Amino acid sequence: MNSRAPLAIGGVGGSGTRVVAEIFRELGYFLGGDLNRASDCLSYTFLFVRPEIVHLPQNELARRLRLFTNAMTEAASISESDRQLLKFLASMTVPHGPMADKEWLKDRSDFLLNAHAIAYPKPWGWKEPNTHIVLDRLCLMMPALRYVHVVRNGLDMAFSRNQHQLALWGSSVFNIDDAQGTEWRSLKYWCAVHQRTTAIGQIMGDRFLVVNYDDLCRDPAATLEAICRFAKVPATAETLGRLGKYIQSPSSIGRFRSRDLDVFDRSDIDYVASLGFAT
Repeated sequence: MNSRAPLAIGGVGGSGTRVVAEIFRELGYFLGGDLNRASDCLSYTFLFVRPEIVHLPQNELARRLRLFTNAMTEAASISESDRQLLKFLASMTVPHGPMADKEWLKDRSDFLLNAHAIAYPKPWGWKEPNTHIVLDRLCLMMPALRYVHVVRNGLDMAFSRNQHQLALWGSSVFNIDDAQGTEWRSLKYWCAVHQRTTAIGQIMGDRFLVVNYDDLCRDPAATLEAICRFAKVPATAETLGRLGKYIQSPSSIGRFRSRDLDVFDRSDIDYVASLGFAT
């Protein structure tokens, strides 16, 4: 693993990406110097989790990726034009999530302006659930990129309070009817995300790993062994023991069982079942 072969962790918000990030940190990965309590890499959030990103020309996306990569991996200088870009982005609020706060934006910009003075260890990567939105384009610019997609039962996710991704990308990227109820739209979004990401994963081959969070909680050893293989780390008993301390089964697993599932389209429930989840 080197600076040209980073690791990214993503998924629908609330899927358990924080736990998976903690596992990879325990395996020796550096996942960013500007993190929130959920271990999201806020430098990635600042640069990429914006409505315009899906239509941004490839050269502009590559410019942001270069800024991000330099901040994550090396003591690289920053140009005046890059400074102006960061200043511009700090002035552009986003209606959903923390980027509605101008002070938050300024803090992220300041970090990126100063990150070039810091040298970080490798291997490296980042965790930001929204990474899957531009995963296909990132793969074109970073051919060695390895990606871990964390997934939970879509029916449980539909009843989650965490619907930030749905608000940001549901209608703009996946054309989901915003006149429908939240639970209906949330499951539509979940299905669309996993169908699209799975297709990208087929192209990525062995650089792509799906981590089923429900399975991780139900049978930690099997999933942890798969993670170790992906990270090219021996899955010794000592290693599995260290990683296992991060896993706690949340009470929200199976919450769909006490809810009315008639609000969903049958085809969406069938897709959830096709992935091996209880419905």
